[in-house]
Amino acid sequence: MLGDLASTPGRVGEVEALRGERDQALAAVRRADNELLALRNVVQRLMVENTRLLGSGHQPSSDS
Repeated sequence: MLGDLASTPGRVGEVEALRGERDQALAAVRRADNELLALRNVVQRLMVENTRLLGSGHQPSSDS
């Protein structure tokens, strides 16, 4: 049935526009996933570094 609707002259442009919107949304999701992965990697590296610093007994100096 979708094939019948898509082949209707008035629907061809509408279907193409919807496909374009879908493609843009999928690209945005991929970019967001990549950015989230990069942030997770940063957090993981910071956790490792913090653990190393705490384990070495290094304490930040306090001015109190």
